[in-house]
Amino acid sequence: MVFSIEMLYLNDINICMNKSKIGVVGMGVMGSALARNIESRGWKTSVYNRSPEKIDKFRAEFEKNDHKFESHKQLKRFVNSLAKPRKIILMIKSGKPVDSFIDDILPLLDKGDILIDGGNSYYKETAKRYDFLKSKGIEFLGMGVSGGEIGALKGPSIMPGGSEIAWKESKEILESIAAKDFKGKPCVNYMGPLGSGHLVKMVHNGIEYGIMQMLSEVYQILRNGYQLEPQVIGEMFRRFNEGKLKSYLVEICEPILKEIDAETGKPLIDLILDKAGQKGTGRWTARDAIEYGVETSMISQAVHARVSSSFKKKRVKLSKSYSFGDMNAQPKTSLEVIIPKLENAIYAAWIVVMEQGLSMIKDIAKELEWEIDIKEVLRVWQGGCIIRAALLEDAHKSLKNGSILNSKWSERSLENAYQDWKDVVVEAVQIGIPTYVLSAGLTSLINGVSAQSSANLIQGMRDYFGAHRYERTDSKDGTFHNHWYDVE
Repeated sequence: MVFSIEMLYLNDINICMNKSKIGVVGMGVMGSALARNIESRGWKTSVYNRSPEKIDKFRAEFEKNDHKFESHKQLKRFVNSLAKPRKIILMIKSGKPVDSFIDDILPLLDKGDILIDGGNSYYKETAKRYDFLKSKGIEFLGMGVSGGEIGALKGPSIMPGGSEIAWKESKEILESIAAKDFKGKPCVNYMGPLGSGHLVKMVHNGIEYGIMQMLSEVYQILRNGYQLEPQVIGEMFRRFNEGKLKSYLVEICEPILKEIDAETGKPLIDLILDKAGQKGTGRWTARDAIEYGVETSMISQAVHARVSSSFKKKRVKLSKSYSFGDMNAQPKTSLEVIIPKLENAIYAAWIVVMEQGLSMIKDIAKELEWEIDIKEVLRVWQGGCIIRAALLEDAHKSLKNGSILNSKWSERSLENAYQDWKDVVVEAVQIGIPTYVLSAGLTSLINGVSAQSSANLIQGMRDYFGAHRYERTDSKDGTFHNHWYDVE
């Protein structure tokens, strides 16, 4: 048989057309959901997992005749199934597993191929991987993905950063699978160079920690302070979600609090052990805020609250020795009065924790010379992600110079809620309810809008014992040291 040039050309086209447009590595909860999302938008998708049993499970559940999946147990076949430039999303555990997989797949890739890390990797590690892969001719994106399993399946918020070439090559696919913002645009955009995408995702998760903790504190005030049943509190959260607190996290509090355990008939929330887990992004946020000198007290206190919760046995033992640990004091404020105060306190605290997170992104990006559009960050968070909320529309409109506090909206909102927020914290102290985040946020707000702080005494002490010097409030420029005592 004689083959013409035209026949060979057409054969090459057919082979290329049959190849997958993108590949997903890691068939855990998030990877599987994301792959199904991509395929459902009409993109032929290859999937791979190191553990063959997960591929078998995926095949049994999702690889039907009407789906455009190719599942592979061998890495080389997976790579060869992809159209060039190959686009591969890694949905695997952060840290060493990512580096290990890069070492495995690198010999199988060609220059110009694209790797996208969609896990919760630390942004500084992402920057190093970008530089390493760039030297090998591979385009790399560090891509934050928020929304949990449902978001990954139906439309997440996506925060890619790194190679602009990789972003442009992947943009059409990523826009097709992303959630939509308040105006119907995809909740995805290029965040900036190197590790920008994972920096934005890390801070997103830190804000998430703060919001979850403040909602839990309000729950505890109502449950332990006012002795309300979980279903009643769940109904209150439902009402909150119908107003200015409309958001994903407030929304899910209702079904969680109303759930009844089938075996015991008791509210499930009362059977869930009060030990909060964490995977590291909140700790990274708190740690890096200190490193770069950014005030994120609400996020830091949310991390401390989770750490404290983990010492369950110690807390139980000490509760038998200290009477004030019983939280049994009677509230002084009536339930009818406290409920709208709680709503206002949450709203105001939400604004402040958002301000802390956005300031952190802005300040770290400036330090690292990464250009990140904070307004675009707020837009991308409007849909799909865990911290999506109605107030993000006002925050987006009000943003000035990377801050939401420099606006009439935040000024009006915080002025109106300030007294209620303060009343809630005072009531919590009265009845013995710890408010890590609500208290930290209130303190941060008061200090942040006060012309005079207590730091002058700190500077006086530092100069007294260490001659660290201080600046003056009058017209004298420079730094000064006072001779506080005579040295014999």
